[in-house]
Amino acid sequence: MCTWTTPELQLFVLCLIYRYECLCWRSLLPCSSEEHQLKLEDISVLWRHISLSVYEISKGKDSVEAQDPAYKNRAETFPEEYLNGNFSLKLNYLQHNDAGKYKCFMITQKPEVKSVQLLVKVRQEIQDNTNEGSNPKPEMIVMIISTLCIGIIFYLSCKYI
Repeated sequence: MCTWTTPELQLFVLCLIYRYECLCWRSLLPCSSEEHQLKLEDISVLWRHISLSVYEISKGKDSVEAQDPAYKNRAETFPEEYLNGNFSLKLNYLQHNDAGKYKCFMITQKPEVKSVQLLVKVRQEIQDNTNEGSNPKPEMIVMIISTLCIGIIFYLSCKYI
């Protein structure tokens, strides 16, 4: 289960961890400009996490040349929203080390900087993998019951023929 809220530009992400894999797939980091009459050629935006380059928009076009490898194929924006001043970042396949402060540097006619704190909270379902074999999975129980029912039906149908 993944949930997020954005009070005062602080983002909370709750991930359900099962066997140490995060089941949350993405989070949206908001960033919007006060300016709404923008021209594509005047838009440059830099997304940073610590000192890492997460994403860049240069003259209205996406640029991943300087992107840190940790964000390759995981960070994306919404180009159709640039002219409306929306430079929000979608971060896919969240990882524990994605938590932290993100900065959105908007270099337009009136430069702006927005900060977003991403918290990845982990709730661990399985504390100890050593007990994994003691509890059968629900799919296994259904399969066993189905097999028994079919066996009983087959036995009864053969008995009365």
